Amino acid sequence: MSTLKEDCETKKGAEENGFINTHESFTKETQDMDNLFMKLGDPGRLQLVWFFLLASSLLSVSPNSVVGVFFGYSPAHVCNASVDWSLSRQEFNLNRTGFYDVSDQVNFNSASFLYSQSLVRPNVSNTNVLPLAGLNGTDRELGIVQYGACSVNLTFNASAYPGVQTTTLSRSCEGGEWVYDISGREATTVTDFDLVCERRFLTALASSLYYLGLILANATLVYASDVLGRRPVVLLTLHLILVTGLGIAFAGSFLVFAVLRVLMGVLTQGLQSAAFVMAIELFPVHHRGRAGSAYQLVWGLGCLYLSGVAWLAQDWRAIQLAMLLPTALGALSMWYVGESLRWLLA
Repeated sequence: MSTLKEDCETKKGAEENGFINTHESFTKETQDMDNLFMKLGDPGRLQLVWFFLLASSLLSVSPNSVVGVFFGYSPAHVCNASVDWSLSRQEFNLNRTGFYDVSDQVNFNSASFLYSQSLVRPNVSNTNVLPLAGLNGTDRELGIVQYGACSVNLTFNASAYPGVQTTTLSRSCEGGEWVYDISGREATTVTDFDLVCERRFLTALASSLYYLGLILANATLVYASDVLGRRPVVLLTLHLILVTGLGIAFAGSFLVFAVLRVLMGVLTQGLQSAAFVMAIELFPVHHRGRAGSAYQLVWGLGCLYLSGVAWLAQDWRAIQLAMLLPTALGALSMWYVGESLRWLLA
């Protein structure tokens, strides 16, 4: 009984001195803020305009999240016949006397090892097999050269090459030695950075690195929006997305592209989190469910925008630049949006 009496006296003293329970204080502040918003309108015009501007920031987020489908598209490809392919005598495993007067370096495209027809660039629609001409311009067919997706294969006519101990040889393609089945204006990160064969895993790595950025954002920018305010984080991320997007569009190597995609993941996640909370805090509790649903609809609009851009542009660098248009408009219009009242009173 004495304990109950002491608790009642403690509570009474706290109320008399202006101290109340934290939960009760939070509930009262929420009700007061909801009443204020209802006086401004339920919802008011200003709330709706700010909500629309904040929701439009998703047009900078959703395209960046799914654009890897277009960036990482891998078209059919074969090794490039215009490259000066060469193998040493040791790689051919030849007897020095059995291969006529061949030098120690045999070049597929040199005068000593001619094709029996004019050199043509292979394409993915034919067999990519060309017959070899005889040494020193003779007409005797000595074998075939077959251009594959990742290697050039030579199959020799053993009866024509008495000194050849290996009748089939293969040489792997290297950087810049592929022909891709694309039109003149099509380009992806795969074709620009040669992300095929031994390097094809880098396409998946680029997508994973973007989502690594999302994780990093949860430990940095999401926390910063609670400490520094919603509006500063939204403005900062929008402007940095513009700069980072330009860097991606003009990236000259896969390393630069990959690093900037990590940064893009950090920025888009920070923007999405801060803008969403800021938008929801514009409304009283009874409107937040509908506001949240309407906000997420813009995500789908961003994907539709990206689909149209990708169909028209077909070049990953042009797609990246077009994705920055909504971001630029958002960075300008967001200066019109004020800080969250709920954060200011927190």
